Amino acid sequence: MSAERHALVVGASGLVGSHVLALVKDSGVWGKVSAVFSRTAAPAHVDVEGVAVWAGVDLADVGSVEAFAASGAVEGVTHVLYCAWRGTPSLEALTGEGGAAPPKLATEKDLNMAMLMNVVTAVAKGSKVFTRAVVLHGTKWYGVHLGPGKCTPEYATPFREDDARNCPADLFYYHQQDWLDAAAAASAGQWSWVCLRPFTVIGHGHGSSMNLGTGLAVYAALLKAQGKGLIFPGTAASYTSLIEATSARLLAEQMEWGALLPAGNTAFNAVNGEVTRWRCVWPQLAAHLGMDAVPPPADGTPNPTVAALVGTPEAAAKWEELVAQHGLRPSTLPEVLPIPFLHAVLNRSFDVFSSMSKARGCGWTGYVDTAAMYTSLCDELAAKKVIPPF
Repeated sequence: MSAERHALVVGASGLVGSHVLALVKDSGVWGKVSAVFSRTAAPAHVDVEGVAVWAGVDLADVGSVEAFAASGAVEGVTHVLYCAWRGTPSLEALTGEGGAAPPKLATEKDLNMAMLMNVVTAVAKGSKVFTRAVVLHGTKWYGVHLGPGKCTPEYATPFREDDARNCPADLFYYHQQDWLDAAAAASAGQWSWVCLRPFTVIGHGHGSSMNLGTGLAVYAALLKAQGKGLIFPGTAASYTSLIEATSARLLAEQMEWGALLPAGNTAFNAVNGEVTRWRCVWPQLAAHLGMDAVPPPADGTPNPTVAALVGTPEAAAKWEELVAQHGLRPSTLPEVLPIPFLHAVLNRSFDVFSSMSKARGCGWTGYVDTAAMYTSLCDELAAKKVIPPF
């Protein structure tokens, strides 16, 4: 059966998509693997050996996607692993307060709906053996970007897949899943869907403005270069609230699991499988990096922000110095340090907790230790010369 399976990875250059591609091309589960890139060529950081590469495809342009499908690219595709997303990755977008709209499609919802619909419609039309679309969503489904007091009817943990929708109606996750459900039903059983809902995804990626793992590693490197400890740039409330995370490698494995699951047309949470607190993770990370952990003051006043500590021209110059001194991969500080995202995540003062019971009940057994995930990522980034050695 594996020889007959053909996975099409959409959004293969991103943090999640690159990990999914790395997994499926070598897992032995797939007879053929294809990858779609919006860029004119596959990025250098993505290993595409043995992969059928389709570059320069504008997913939001129905004509571009139809031309891609007409070339024979989707013939024989059995599974779509959809990791694509476009929007305005700023602090305002993270908190639901706005952001610039694309020039042709007025909202993030319209843009992401068009992309998904174009791809799945083209594959369903062009492949007689298409059976499953696995689509990446997230815990914004539960209002994690809004928090208590801003969700209707309420913000409640643990997050469960059948919780009432509590975000504004234009959240594109809702519209994508509703469209998938209707389109799959209209296919009379030809294909089905699975949606996954991770929290903050941690792994090695390039150029993502929502990459907490790389951002934390760069933040720590800059503090260490200045002779400082690992300062937690938030309050005691955010330091002690319940948190979770999603390993990019584990998420790739769960996407493959979701692709092969016998029953579809359902959604699953996708997190590491444990709940912790920054007060538990931060000292372990600091010790691994040879630094002293500096927690926030107990009186509730915050430590300095990420922007105040490493968002200065002096910090940017120090990063250039570190890149040259250690022969790191060329990068500017904004390319590897998403300050607004770090600030948003590290100043979240309420609990984040997803139940994994539904996935466990369907046979999913994946688990990752969250503190070990952060420390091993720092080792990986140092080995790949993204950050200096610690």
